[in-house]
Amino acid sequence: MVDKKLEKFDKDADNVKSNKQATYEELKIMLQNSPNDVEIAWRLARVCIQLTCSYLKDNDKDSAKSYAEQAYEYAKQSVELDSKKFESHRWFCAASGRLSFFVGTKDRIRLGYEFQTHYKKAVKINANDDLLHHMYGQWCYEVASLSFVERKLASTFYSDPPTSSYDEALQSLKKADQLRHQWKANQMWMAKTYIAMGNKDDAIACIQEGMSFPITNEDEQLAHKELNELYNKYC
Repeated sequence: MVDKKLEKFDKDADNVKSNKQATYEELKIMLQNSPNDVEIAWRLARVCIQLTCSYLKDNDKDSAKSYAEQAYEYAKQSVELDSKKFESHRWFCAASGRLSFFVGTKDRIRLGYEFQTHYKKAVKINANDDLLHHMYGQWCYEVASLSFVERKLASTFYSDPPTSSYDEALQSLKKADQLRHQWKANQMWMAKTYIAMGNKDDAIACIQEGMSFPITNEDEQLAHKELNELYNKYC
């Protein structure tokens, strides 16, 4: 059974008007009192990711990085508490992906490998999760975008460096779109992928459609800001 307070946090997670800072503070106290509760740990990772997005939207990169680092630690703790739980691996993927925006190339490559490991574990448990396919699409895009120097660096650390393509990114993002259509962040990443593939018309269609979707949470706020930038550049 999930605590009623945790159920309220789940409802608030997709309410952009809810006080995520208060949720974060409450969950921290709950985890201090119950340090082995995986249900609290992964929810702390989730709200830290939402706070990261909120601070990024406001261009406060130092605060955003701090919450991204905390999200990663709470997600790691969640996996350590229950390595068979879907939400543990799901939010580890989200946390490692978000933290990768704040680190250097070597750490970004390491986080990419960690993402891939936990994505594979999560998708075995639930192959029809919209967020998983969305995040994998982002991962494929980032891997496909690696420069020659970054690929050489990856090969010095790993015998089998990750490979992907924009086509693979697009297929995963389209799968996410089938599972959940009105999603600004997914439309934004599809647009970026189409741009990388040289398909401006489909990119513009994704940008315009994404702009029309409602803002439901902090990630969507950040995506709306990026869609605006893409709109000004390509539309």
